[in-house]
Amino acid sequence: MGHAKEIRVAPIAKKDADALIIRLHYSHKTVNNAFLALGVFLNGRLEGAMTFGPSMDKSNILGLVRDTAWNGFLELNRLAFSEALPRNSESRALSIALRMIRKHYRQIEWVISFADGCQCGDGTIYRAAGFVLTGIKLNKSLLRLPDGSVTHKMTQVTGKNRAEHFAKTGGSWSGQGVPLDGYQMRYIYFLNPSARARLACKEIPYAEIERRGAGMYRGIARGKQAMADYQSEQRRGSGDQQRSTLSRHVAYRRRALAVCSGFRNLAARLRIILKWDQHPQVGGSAMAKKAKKQTARGPRRSAGAVKHAARYSAGASKRAAKYSAGAATGAVKRAAKKAAGAVKRAASYSAEASKRAAKKAAGAVKRTARKVETSLES
Repeated sequence: MGHAKEIRVAPIAKKDADALIIRLHYSHKTVNNAFLALGVFLNGRLEGAMTFGPSMDKSNILGLVRDTAWNGFLELNRLAFSEALPRNSESRALSIALRMIRKHYRQIEWVISFADGCQCGDGTIYRAAGFVLTGIKLNKSLLRLPDGSVTHKMTQVTGKNRAEHFAKTGGSWSGQGVPLDGYQMRYIYFLNPSARARLACKEIPYAEIERRGAGMYRGIARGKQAMADYQSEQRRGSGDQQRSTLSRHVAYRRRALAVCSGFRNLAARLRIILKWDQHPQVGGSAMAKKAKKQTARGPRRSAGAVKHAARYSAGASKRAAKYSAGAATGAVKRAAKKAAGAVKRAASYSAEASKRAAKKAAGAVKRTARKVETSLES
C-alpha cells in the first residue's frame, strides 16, 4: 500500500460521487441537496468521495456562529473511502478539500460535520484534521423503522414526507421509530480564523468524549478489543464478503459471546460458542487451512526477498558505475571548455593591449610634433 501523499483530490460529478457513496458508505444513502462533490483518486482510480452542501436544519445551525451569512457555511454530509487508499488518507483528503473550499468559495467561513457514534465512529478523522468539537449529545435523531431501515428524523418532518408525518402524529415534530443507541458529536472547522471568536457555544475538549463515555465505534463503547475486531465503516470494500476468514471468525465469536451474556447456564454458553466455532465457513477447519497456507508461503517469500535484494544490488552497482563515468566525462569537458575560454580571453586581452599601446604611441608623436612646430614659430 502506498503513502497518503500519493492521493489526489479533485472535483467530480455528483452522480459519480453518489454511486460510490451508495456502495461504500455505511448508510448506503446520499444527500440530495449536496452541490459540491470531491473525489479522492489513487493511481488514477476513484477510491473515495466527499460531498458538501447546506444543512438540512440550516436555520438552527446558522446560529452556532454569530453574524454568519446565509451562504457563509457548508456541511460535510458524506465521506466514504475504500480500503484501497493508504493509511491517513481520510484526514489528508479532508485537509486538501478544506483548502480548496477556502480558495474557491471565499464567502464560506466554516464547515460543520457530525460524527455518528451509533453506526460509525466518534470523529477521529475530524479531530486529526483540526476540527473543533462543539457538541456531544445522546442520539434522538437517528431512528430505526419497523422494517429495519435507519432514517433521520428530519427526513420525516421536512420535504414531501412532512404532510404524511404530521397526519400520523397529529402535528408532532418528533420522528417515528426507535432511536439508535449511542451519541452524536458535532464538529466545526473554521476556514476564517476570526469566525471562531463568534462561536455561540462552548468549545469542548476532545477528552470530554471519553469522560462522558461517548467514545463509540458502530454503537459499541470504544476500547482496544472493540476496535480490533471490526473493519472501518468509513473505509469499506465493495461488500462484507471481502473480509478475511480470520476477521469473520472473530466477528462471529464476538457475536456469540454477546448472545451468551444473557445466559446464566454455563452449558448453554458453551453450546452457543461451539456452534459458532464449528461454522462451516469460518470455523476451525478454515482457520487451519489459512495457517497452513501462511506457513507454506514463508519460504517462498524469503527466496523472493533474496532475489529482490540481489537484483537491487546489481542495479545499484550499474547506476553507480554509469554515474561515475558520466561524472568523469563531464569533468573533462568542463576543464577543456574552461581552458579554451581562458585562451580566448588571453588573445583578446593581448589584441586590446596592442591597440592601446599603438594609440598611445601615435598620441605621443602628435604631441611632440606640435611642440616642435610651436618652438619654430617662436
